[in-house]
Formats: sequence, C-alpha cells, structure tokens
Amino acid sequence: RSFGTTDGDRVYVSFLYQPGANYGSYGGIQFGGYPNQVFVGSPLGYYLYGFRVGRYGFTFSNVPETPGVTVFLVLEIQSLPATNQTAYRLFVGPTPGGLQPNYPNADTIVAGSPLPAALTLLNDGGVTTDEIRIGTTWASVTPTPACPGDLNHDRTVDLSDLATLLTHFGVANGA
Repeated sequence: RSFGTTDGDRVYVSFLYQPGANYGSYGGIQFGGYPNQVFVGSPLGYYLYGFRVGRYGFTFSNVPETPGVTVFLVLEIQSLPATNQTAYRLFVGPTPGGLQPNYPNADTIVAGSPLPAALTLLNDGGVTTDEIRIGTTWASVTPTPACPGDLNHDRTVDLSDLATLLTHFGVANGA
C-alpha cells in the first residue's frame, strides 16, 4: 500500500503485532523491495522483536516474542542527508500517548535507503498486525488511549466530569 512521500527527514510507523499460538516466526511490515527492503516484526528463525535491512542486516531487541501477546511497535526512520545514511530505531512496547523514549530497543544506521513511500503486510506464519499508523512525529503514531468517562477531555475522570453529566442528564440531544 502506497502512502506517498513525507515532508522532512523522518517517518514514524507504529502497529500492533501479535504472534498466534502456532506462529512460524515470520510476520510484520515491509518497506521497499529487494535488495534494500526493510522488514519490521519478527524475522524468520528468530523469536525476538527486530528488523532486517536488506538481505542480511538483522538488528534485534532483547524483547522476546510471546505467542498470543499483542505488542505495540514503533519504527522511526530518519534520513541523514549529510552522510547519505538512514537511521532505523525500533521501540518495543512504548506507552501510547507518552513521550518518545530516549533509547530504542534496537537501532542501526545504513548507507543510502531513502524514506519509504509504501508498505507491505507480511503476516505469513500466523501473526497478526493491526492499527497501522504512519506519520512524521512520534505523537502522530502513538495515540493517547481513551479514558472512559472523561467528558471534558482532560485525561482525568473527576468531579468536573460528574458536573457535566448531571448538567446534561436527561437531555435528548444538543448536550
């Protein structure tokens, strides 16, 4: 699926990843094609979250996959034009709505490799990907979780929310 080019020097991609009970250790998202493709998820034969750049450039986190457990993954891809390089940083399980962690779980820098403009889902082997987001900032791909009952959207359920509810209690529409 093409998502066009991005303005600026970086793109962020986030998604939910879940290996099934009988997964075959292969699945995730791929950008580009051979020989410069970037694959994010679980490369074939490995049971750690990571990514592969090109055919042999494996980079892994120290976070093992657990069948049936969904994990939030965020990949930052940054163009470094002064050196004609691209930096890849993978964050495993960051807090949605939180700040970007200071250090990724896995990272590498490679020569060339322009920012991606399309992605391919690779869910062979019993994995599931969902909630794919693409953006140019950390905040654009790490949404703040919903807070049920927070009627004034201040991320807290408190007396002001109760006051709003009571003020509009029984109102059929327009509240």
